Amino acid sequence: MDSCILALLAPPELRDNLTDWLLAFHEALTFTSQQIDHYGAHPGTMSAGEQVTGSQRKLLVRVRTPREAAEEILAGLRVDFPQAGLEYWITPLEGMGRIG
Repeated sequence: MDSCILALLAPPELRDNLTDWLLAFHEALTFTSQQIDHYGAHPGTMSAGEQVTGSQRKLLVRVRTPREAAEEILAGLRVDFPQAGLEYWITPLEGMGRIG
């Protein structure tokens, strides 16, 4: 089964709702989240302060999942967060393990 990383870029105020949604999606789902500075956003979507710094604060969530489940997650997010402005990308997971 091919695994992947589903990366989600979200407004930071969605942190709790998105985290709760992912935990409810499947209790064994593995993901991380962090606050980041997102550069390259369209100026029309940025506040005056963000235009000065050239970045927006965003929540980056990375979900490790089978490729088929990534599509199921995206389908659910489209239904439950239709106006959230979520961005996503999927990359293949070539390897993983534990050291020590």
